[in-house]
Amino acid sequence: MRINPEMLRSVILDGVVPPQTNFLLGSAKTMDQSFTKLFAACKADSACNQFYPDLEKVYSKSLTD
Repeated sequence: MRINPEMLRSVILDGVVPPQTNFLLGSAKTMDQSFTKLFAACKADSACNQFYPDLEKVYSKSLTD
């Protein structure tokens, strides 16, 4: 789009981040934050904690098996 705008009649922008953002640079941190929130939410929820009392431990172990 930037290189040959005169060749475009229309475009569809489909993305989750702005083009000037390096998505890969922050993805590990974002994923870590997401899992931390997920594990905390499960621990705080009685039904989830009952079925998955050691969710974080089980998940971490599954990565090394």
